[in-house]
Amino acid sequence: MAHITGRSLKERNTLQLEKWASLEPNINTNTDSMVYMDSTVISEVAYWLQQDLITQTNNAFLAYATWDELSNLWIDRGITRKEADKSIWEVTFSRESLANTNYTIPSWTLLSTEENSSWNVLTFSTKEEWILYWQLSTPSWLSNTTSSTWSIEDWTYSYTITAIDWNWAETDASTALEVVISNWLSTNSIILNWSDVALAVSYKVYLGWFLLGTSTTSDYSDLVWTTSSIVEPPTTNETWALTITLPIESSNTWVIYNVGAWTITKMIEPPTWIETVTNESATYSGSDEETDTVFRTRIIEELSNNYWKVTASWYKQTAEAVDDVASATILHEAWNPVNEISCYITQEWIDPIPTAELIATVETELNSDENRAVCDSIVVYGPTIVTIAVTITITEYDSESYTEATLTNLIEDTLQDYFIWLGTGATIKVVDIANLIYDLDSVTDFVLNTPTANQTLSTTSIASNWTITVNF
Repeated sequence: MAHITGRSLKERNTLQLEKWASLEPNINTNTDSMVYMDSTVISEVAYWLQQDLITQTNNAFLAYATWDELSNLWIDRGITRKEADKSIWEVTFSRESLANTNYTIPSWTLLSTEENSSWNVLTFSTKEEWILYWQLSTPSWLSNTTSSTWSIEDWTYSYTITAIDWNWAETDASTALEVVISNWLSTNSIILNWSDVALAVSYKVYLGWFLLGTSTTSDYSDLVWTTSSIVEPPTTNETWALTITLPIESSNTWVIYNVGAWTITKMIEPPTWIETVTNESATYSGSDEETDTVFRTRIIEELSNNYWKVTASWYKQTAEAVDDVASATILHEAWNPVNEISCYITQEWIDPIPTAELIATVETELNSDENRAVCDSIVVYGPTIVTIAVTITITEYDSESYTEATLTNLIEDTLQDYFIWLGTGATIKVVDIANLIYDLDSVTDFVLNTPTANQTLSTTSIASNWTITVNF
């Protein structure tokens, strides 16, 4: 969209000379004349004043503002420019043969696409450290104890254990542990224990061909004959990994960084024993920062739905410009489909709670056609009144100069002034109340019984009601 423009410096100088010539046809306007030099100075001053005015005008209007000026112009209306996003998804690192140890994929491992005729190399990186695990060890041995509280059938119970890796693959079974129950021993469970297997995430417990269950610790309690799953343990150790799939993000926030499947194939510094990498599906989410053209179009679309045509700060300024209004708080939920806006005001003078007449006056002013957006409906309220209870026990004071009654009045007046001064949304602090009383020369020592904790008011509440109790 074109900006407002003005005359060039050369055009302005030409106009100056033409004006001199129209006033005095025989005047000397050669480049070495005083008329020419004066015209040049005047033209340059006029040109730069024009440029400053154009800049201010362009920055002030939706049709002409650009970049930061356009963004700042609409922040107050709740319409912000969409930021750029990085392209994300995942890649799979691979090796051809099983290693004999674990290998780490460092965080921020750099990857890239192949260079082609359309664009330069595009780079991505992992975001966290990951480990490509080697084969887990098969659980080595088992032991057991029994619990003697109930009768179970005589039998030889044969248990085996397998270990599970991070990829839920399973080792072969441990050597069987045979637990012999005879003569109807008083037992209702058999408690198994085994040695931890490094890097195992869990274990499976078998009774013969029955899968009893899983355990994340190296122990398991079998409540005999409660199993129902007939699953044989593996005969070979299946835990190992030739691949690992990890999340990645692009190095830059451009639309071009959304790349197709099988295009991220280069490793800048390949991790140890990692031979290949690729993305099995396209990356997504990469985007440029919203351009002025797109941002301006979206603003116009949002304004066509009558959202935030007039700013919250404008409504605040309009309300506070009404005589006797001390402050105004504007609240509006952006999702509200009918643009209902609430305005909470306080009143000047001693009592901050506005009268009905003042509320009506402000509401009329805000809802006048020249002050509001077409579909905005503004309702004015007084703040919610919060009662503050203060209880003080005076333990030592200047009894020669003050009676209990006069000191009580002094404390009440001091705290009342403090509460009135706070305004809406304030935090009533215990330390402030205590300091106000300490600052009175008449009070030597006291105990502040209540409040015992700070109290933060909402943006629409005010501490304009209080009970102050002074004990001696």
